[in-house]
Amino acid sequence: CGKRQPDRRKRVVDDDEDEELHPIVASFSLTDHVTRVLKHADTFAVFDAQGDVRQLGAREQGIYHEGTRFLSKLRVRLGKADLLLLSSTVRNNNLLLAVDLTCPDHHSGEELIIPYGTLHLLRTKFLWQGTCYEKFEVTNFGPRAVSAELRLSYDADYADVFEVRGSKRARRGDMLPPDVSEREVVLGYRGIDRVVRKTILRFAPAPARCTDKLAIFPIELEAKQTKEIYFWVGCQI
Repeated sequence: CGKRQPDRRKRVVDDDEDEELHPIVASFSLTDHVTRVLKHADTFAVFDAQGDVRQLGAREQGIYHEGTRFLSKLRVRLGKADLLLLSSTVRNNNLLLAVDLTCPDHHSGEELIIPYGTLHLLRTKFLWQGTCYEKFEVTNFGPRAVSAELRLSYDADYADVFEVRGSKRARRGDMLPPDVSEREVVLGYRGIDRVVRKTILRFAPAPARCTDKLAIFPIELEAKQTKEIYFWVGCQI
């Protein structure tokens, strides 16, 4: 993973901006079809090997509670670049997922500002009683201070397991207006059964920018320093 390649330009698509070209020397890991599964009681989660939820291949990834997908997208990046996978392990009877990631080369114009491998991200996910708890630990292994952004994008579609497997519904319920505050985002859906389902996203510390689709955390690290960010996804009926 993270094998270095000759200098070339790689297309990166930002969640809230137009397509741009950014020079990245290190290539990304080809782990799109590897999944990691966590389960507790009536809740289970299907992630890719990096701990993200990306609708690739069979498109079954997500966080499910009582047969409904409460989170259909989850993607973490440093700046606008995907991270490179080092290792990914499910532990403790499918309750805990630990993922080690590192950064590719980051450029500003032609200048290399963060070399490959300088920043390390440890993601630890724990599933318990309808909530997925996650901790991000970002460590600067470089010899000097580093500035970057941790960008967390998310969404919810409230598809049931039969829809995910390919069934077509004659009609669906209504998405509710999102509720966004400093440390919390609430997404919601009222089904044709009139039941309201909500996805509650919480952050600590508060992100510098937060919308119903994206949270951005500035990362300022001295050499050998670590910063922790906590993220919860709660499923509520």
